[in-house]
Amino acid sequence: MDKILQANYLTVGNVERYRTIMRYFYKRHRQMQGASYRPELIQMMQENFSLEYGEIEMDQDLESLVIWGNLQKQQEFFQIRSIEEYRNKNSRYQITEEDNLVEEMVYQLLN
Repeated sequence: MDKILQANYLTVGNVERYRTIMRYFYKRHRQMQGASYRPELIQMMQENFSLEYGEIEMDQDLESLVIWGNLQKQQEFFQIRSIEEYRNKNSRYQITEEDNLVEEMVYQLLN
């Protein structure tokens, strides 16, 4: 039996951060709102998790969730006018179907 990577975020040290991010994506998916960009994710985490949550933590968390298969990262190409635009808005993130099921299970277990 292989380890289920999609469940990693439920057992690691930063579980609160990962759960907040995944719950946000799950709610957006249920509301048919689709993908999110990094700046809006940082703002959401500062409002719902901690005001000290910054770009470095967001980059680490998103990269981990992509590696584990929880999120899909989609590159977008458009006219970029600055390095800041390239860094902040060239990728959008969306919950995977498998993780939608994991979050549904967690939601049902907690309620």
